[in-house]
Amino acid sequence: MLPKKRFFFDLDGTITKEEVSPLIARKLGFERELALLTDLTMQGTIPLKDSFRLRVQLLRSVPIPTIRKIVLNMKLNKKIVDFIQKNKDICAIITNSLDVWVGPLCEKIGCKYYASKALMKNNKLIGIKEIIDKADLIPKNIFSVAIGDGMNDAKMLKKATIGIAYGGVHNVSKKVLKCADILICEERLLCQFLNQL
Repeated sequence: MLPKKRFFFDLDGTITKEEVSPLIARKLGFERELALLTDLTMQGTIPLKDSFRLRVQLLRSVPIPTIRKIVLNMKLNKKIVDFIQKNKDICAIITNSLDVWVGPLCEKIGCKYYASKALMKNNKLIGIKEIIDKADLIPKNIFSVAIGDGMNDAKMLKKATIGIAYGGVHNVSKKVLKCADILICEERLLCQFLNQL
């Protein structure tokens, strides 16, 4: 008997048409600071987890409902969302973004989701309880398909039975390509491939 299959989707730049943190920063006037932090992270000067903590520090003074509203209005890749909604029992979203920011969007999409956990008080962010490691959430002994585009997706793609680097929104880095089994750069082709599995 074949193991049950599961699909695991990155949120930023895979389901959404842009990244959560840069969009929030642009809407709230932190764009220059975040761009500098992103450059330092991409150069390897700041580790990913430290970079994430600094991003959160930049935005912690902003009320959580303000950020949720921005995230809920993000543009989505409609065909990918349709695939997830038609297969919600075997799909999950895995995102490093904070649960208090992206939870309502993930719930609107309608499948199970895993996100980093925030500490909050009076609708304000006071800290981070847990930063998830996406690869840890890919179960063993089942047929798993992971789809992502960023550096924080690399280990998840490598661990899955099939790792798909999705280049429909961003150029995929060489590190991510080394960990993936396949590169797909068009939303329609991605969904067509997923439907054939």
